[in-house]
Amino acid sequence: MAHLQWDFYNYVAALWLTGITTLSLGVFVYFKNRHAKLNKIFLAVSISMAIWGFGQGCIHSNYALSFTAARVIHFFVPFIAAFFFHLMTVLTEKPHKKFLLFSYITAALFSILGGFTRTIVASNPIMKISSTFTMQYSVGPGKLYIPYLLFFMLVVGYGNLMLYCAYRESSGTKRNQLKYMLIGSVIGFIGGISNFLYVFGINLYPLIPYATYMVTFYVVIATYAMIKHRLLDVKIALSRTGLLLLIYGLVIYISFQSMVFLQPYLQKNLGDKWLLVPIVTYMFLATAAPFIYLYAQRKMEEKLFKTQRKYQKTLKQLSGRMTRIRNLTKLLDLTAIQIVRNVGLTHVDIFLYNKDKDRYILKTSKGRFKKQAYSELKADNILIKSLYSIKGPLVFDEISNYGNKATKAFKETTPSFDTDSLKQAMRNIEAAVCMPGFIENHLIGFLVLGEKLSAEVFTQEDLDIFSTLANQATLAIDNAQSYEELISTKDQLLKGERLATIGEFASEVAHEIKNPLQAIKAFTELAYEKREDRSFIKKFSNLAKQEIERIDNFVRQLVKVSHPLPPKFGPVDVNEILDSILELMENDFNANNITIKKEYAMQSLRIEADKNQLKQVFLNLITNAVDAVEKTAKKVITVNTDRSGTGIIISISDTGRGIPADSMPHLFNPLFTTKETGSGLGLSIVDTMVRNHKGSIEVKNSAGEGSDGGGDRAEMEEDAKEGASFVIRIPVGQFKK
Repeated sequence: MAHLQWDFYNYVAALWLTGITTLSLGVFVYFKNRHAKLNKIFLAVSISMAIWGFGQGCIHSNYALSFTAARVIHFFVPFIAAFFFHLMTVLTEKPHKKFLLFSYITAALFSILGGFTRTIVASNPIMKISSTFTMQYSVGPGKLYIPYLLFFMLVVGYGNLMLYCAYRESSGTKRNQLKYMLIGSVIGFIGGISNFLYVFGINLYPLIPYATYMVTFYVVIATYAMIKHRLLDVKIALSRTGLLLLIYGLVIYISFQSMVFLQPYLQKNLGDKWLLVPIVTYMFLATAAPFIYLYAQRKMEEKLFKTQRKYQKTLKQLSGRMTRIRNLTKLLDLTAIQIVRNVGLTHVDIFLYNKDKDRYILKTSKGRFKKQAYSELKADNILIKSLYSIKGPLVFDEISNYGNKATKAFKETTPSFDTDSLKQAMRNIEAAVCMPGFIENHLIGFLVLGEKLSAEVFTQEDLDIFSTLANQATLAIDNAQSYEELISTKDQLLKGERLATIGEFASEVAHEIKNPLQAIKAFTELAYEKREDRSFIKKFSNLAKQEIERIDNFVRQLVKVSHPLPPKFGPVDVNEILDSILELMENDFNANNITIKKEYAMQSLRIEADKNQLKQVFLNLITNAVDAVEKTAKKVITVNTDRSGTGIIISISDTGRGIPADSMPHLFNPLFTTKETGSGLGLSIVDTMVRNHKGSIEVKNSAGEGSDGGGDRAEMEEDAKEGASFVIRIPVGQFKK
């Protein structure tokens, strides 16, 4: 009798659990988004299933209640099929209007017959399920019960077939959502259909009563699939759940078996305290279970997601290497190619902001499955504004599922925001995911990721990896752009040196040419003595005059070239200029094991100056310092800034061997150099540009005080602690606050 009661109560409990969970989760989903058609239909499915659960649980109490409950549930059950099929049409976005109309009309017909006639439920007989389970009042099928059942099976089966086909055709997040719904639907309806079997005397114990619990799984899985816009991969969900049930099932089983099989032995040896053994066993196993679960989960997921872990590891390594690449084109191409190859995407695009055009320009596009390429996006594009709003990954399949907070954020920046226009903007560039890259709240660019070739979903772990990659790429791109700017500055510097060389050459040429010019002029004056020779006088006078004018014009042009351009003054921060140069020369410092010491003034040193000329000054001096410490034991370059009276002082010192004393007077002369490959114009240009700022530059030197090559390493380092030091003083009329 105890077994009979246990099976019966399990059956009733499963039905009432189905009713409670289905109704509560249906209401929960509805209030998540009351205006969504999908949520409304899911509520209708949930209510009809809840009525079935509660009604079926009341059938087996007494005859009057069982008879009433049987009529009620068979009035609503046909609509479970119709509502479910309607839900599938909305979920899969395939209307099937004719079959849907057929479903509702037929459901209404069977509903009337089941609720008000005996053609569906003819009687309430006693039904023996097994030797331990007998239903006192069951359902006796009427003449139309089989057509009614076939209708139910047809509509539900067709709905699941639609779901399966849509799953096969979809990809990404939508595919994962449909996969959850399909698994939940199959599980739930297998459990629900088992309740039809006993009506025909098919007794499949223990399928009845325990399969009814499966209906609860359906509604829980379906609810999760509908309200969670970024689903856990099904393989992860099933493997983790199954592993958890297995481990804790073993804990309970082993504890129970230790109590059953060891009871005689334990009672004999421990008496009344024998229960302590199974209790202690259970506590030990329950304590160890979480650690066993975590270990087993890690090992299992390493096997299940070997490919995914592999490309995630590769992307992490790529993130670490990015900042070492200085060439912008190479950096962008490498990033896109590595993502396409390792993750297996249809394509990857990278857009960067162009300040001159105020647009985001497509810089690189990799992937064999790219259909079309939009080369640029305006800064006011809804996609750009959306990225500014959420400051995170924008996933195409999740746009419709963003909550009120995200939607509100969109509308604050884009009053005309709607999900359809944002979806269209992402379709235009064929984006499954847009991953932004920000620096100080400025979107400098974004990654466009196509679909995975495997049609798998972008997991949260994937998005975290891509987010890290995008952040690193942003820093690397900014670094590369700054490096290109420095290269451009260096090119300008070289160009300036060339012009200075030409100017210096022009001065020398002018000096050399003016002497013969004076002779020609003098000879012209003496030609008076040959005034009688008219032919000679005429010919020579014309020739001399032409040559004089030609050489004089040439000299004037060369002299103009030798004069540098005047500075363009504007507000600059001296410390920031120095930092930008030191940062961009970091690779040179690291390659030569050079230590940089920055001893900046505590206060800001903002002055009116020509930023480009100061960059050239500091770059020249720091480059000279790098060359100076190249062959020394201790390689330290110190950059010091300070304020002095009405001016500022910038000092750049090194631990090199200093400058020979005989070279000091000629240090800033054009074309003078002590280097084998030097042009001799660098310090001359520095001196000219400092003087353009009404400043001065002096050199403090320690040459001759260094080591002569003897002694140990410590002595050498001590001897070389002071090399050359260039001190620049620039008077400032007004500091900018």
